[in-house]
Order: sequence, then C-alpha cells, then structure tokens
Amino acid sequence: MTWPLAALGFSYMMVTEARSAFKRIRKVLENENVDATAPKKHENFVELDKISFSYPDNSLHLRDLSISLKKGESYLITGLTKSGKSTLLKLFSGIQRPKVGDARINNDEAVYNPQTPFLFMTSLKDNILQNSMNRLSSSDFETVAFSEEYHALEGKEDTLIGEKGANLSGGQKQRLSLLRAIKSDKKVLILDEPISAVDESTKNHIVSSLKELSKNKTLIISSSNPEHFTWMSNVLLIEEKDSNSREVHLLKMNDALNNALFTDLLYKEKEDTTPEGLNA
Repeated sequence: MTWPLAALGFSYMMVTEARSAFKRIRKVLENENVDATAPKKHENFVELDKISFSYPDNSLHLRDLSISLKKGESYLITGLTKSGKSTLLKLFSGIQRPKVGDARINNDEAVYNPQTPFLFMTSLKDNILQNSMNRLSSSDFETVAFSEEYHALEGKEDTLIGEKGANLSGGQKQRLSLLRAIKSDKKVLILDEPISAVDESTKNHIVSSLKELSKNKTLIISSSNPEHFTWMSNVLLIEEKDSNSREVHLLKMNDALNNALFTDLLYKEKEDTTPEGLNA
C-alpha cells in the first residue's frame, strides 16, 4: 500500500495547486482586480487615485497613494529589500487590488513578468511565443544574452523544457521569461527584478537591450540595483516611514540623482541579493 498511498498524496497536492492557480488566472481573465473605468486610449497607462493597500498580516501598508504613469516613458521602481517594489508592480498590472480608492489600468496593453519566472513543460519555442504568430530568430536570444546556450541546444527552439524549467538554471529561466515578455508585442512591459539572477556582465547586456526597447515601449521595472537604470526617465522611490508603512515618491531621474534616499540606494553595499518574497 505504500506506493498507492504516496501517489494519492502527490495527486492531492497537484490538484490543490492547480485549483489555486486556476482561481488566480480566472481573476486576471475576468478583470476582477481592475477598475472598469480604465484610462481612455492614448492617455495614461495607470491612474491610481487615493488608493490604500495592505496584506492580511499587516506586513505592508500603502496609504492615500495617487500616481499616474504615462505611456511612452520609463519608470524605475526601487527601494530597500522588502520595501514593496513587487507589490507596487502587481497594483500597476492589476494582479493586486487596492483596499480603497480607484485603480484605472489599461492592462490589455501590458505584459507582466514576475520575479520568479514560470516555464511550462513544452518546447523552448512554445514557452516563449505562447502560440502567437511571431517567429524566433537567433537575434532574439542575443537580446537576453542567451545565444551561447541556445546554440548549444541540440534541438534548438524545439528543445523540451522540463516542468517549471527544471533542467535550467535560475538565470536561464529568468532570461527566457524576459524574452517571452519582449516577444509578446505588448506596448507596456512590467518587469519585476529582470536582472536579479544573472552575473554582472549579463546584467549589462540585458540592460543595454532594455534601454534600446525603451525607445518604442513603456517600461516599468523594479530593481534593487538602481545603478543599472539611471538612464530611465522616472523613478518611483519607496520610502519606509515605519516598520510597515510606505510612502511612494514619483521623481524625474535628474531630481532623483540629487535625492539623498536614492543616492544611498545607488551606492549602498549590496548585502542581500536574494529574491524578494511575497511581500516584496
């Protein structure tokens, strides 16, 4: 009976995970997290009007936050570890919903790339293109510094990726997930810590690609490494007011470079480079 009981437990765990994942997907598809009065076409991509947000365990609070993000500009979200960068991105993408206030978001124009990448047990091509009509080329992989690994694959774009990317390193999964966002052809890229799992040389290569993309797309990027993104036009600087409360300052990059809180983040010693958790 040992193996049947073990298989039963495993099956129950998989069904539970699938139900939770389906509930999250359904919320996004049904737009339950997005105010129906989205900004009109050609206006701001995001408009948050006096919103407040907190987690059930009171681990993070945003209060009376009003912010508008314009299309065609680039925004860096930065702050200390666990300051709320990922939370802010989820609010901008409509994945999280504020407790009070209005959140008007044109999320049909955006793609959200999470900090923890997820890959499917299918081919490399299908993971990236997701049944779209686009095609892959070697230059696409060069964009995210994946060319060397790609040419080493015997099956090239038909190579089977293991479940959740089990046969790839963390950095490889992150780069392929980023490429999937880029190839989506969405006008707005919402990227959570897109260079956190790669070495310095690869960071520089990817940042150069993102800088080029910013000429034609709206970029909203969270990063604990703001020194790589001083070319962006705006900064959303998260300030910790007390143990749980946060205040968000929207600054032009030139102004941020003269802000003591931002320059402290630029030059601080990187003591913790581990990915942020749920309340990041």
